[in-house]
Amino acid sequence: MKMRSAVALTAALAAPALLAPTAADAVLPRRAFIQGDSLAEGTAPYLGRSLPRWSLREDVDVSRHAQEGVELLRAQGAALEPVVVVQLGTNDDPRFVSSFRALVEESLAAAGPARCVIWTNIVRPPAVGTSYRGYNDVLAAEAVRHPNLRVVDWVGMVRRHPWWLAPDGVHVSVGGYAARARAIAGTMSQCRRAM
Repeated sequence: MKMRSAVALTAALAAPALLAPTAADAVLPRRAFIQGDSLAEGTAPYLGRSLPRWSLREDVDVSRHAQEGVELLRAQGAALEPVVVVQLGTNDDPRFVSSFRALVEESLAAAGPARCVIWTNIVRPPAVGTSYRGYNDVLAAEAVRHPNLRVVDWVGMVRRHPWWLAPDGVHVSVGGYAARARAIAGTMSQCRRAM
């Protein structure tokens, strides 16, 4: 009888430890670096509203290319925040898929494996006769290879809400930017210490 009580007591004491989040499961500090192009610029005001308790640092440029984004991440060094949001690729030439893959990998290397990197996939009409599907395939594949990369499915969102798109097929309405910000914010809030 005493043996059974001791086993029950041990199990009861162990149960909360099994249910409690470990340090590896802890959410990363609520600090983020956001960089990107004109879509990032349009999203920025809504992102701040979606994350009122976060400290956000932004560096956006209307026509930024992915190569510039890599250089910007490298320049941050150890000062780079725990969460990194990248909104790039829309201004790059979709024929050069392998180059884009290299830039995504360089961005991840610059951020390092301990940081959560969030990248929105790309919606825009074909350029120079080539669609951006190759770029989006790269992002999906890299997310499988790198647990710290999360891809926001902007393509799926726009497919479900085509009326968001402006006539240029790239930029979106106020409602589209607000929804994009909410999707990014939701992904940021899920970033964990152990990816």
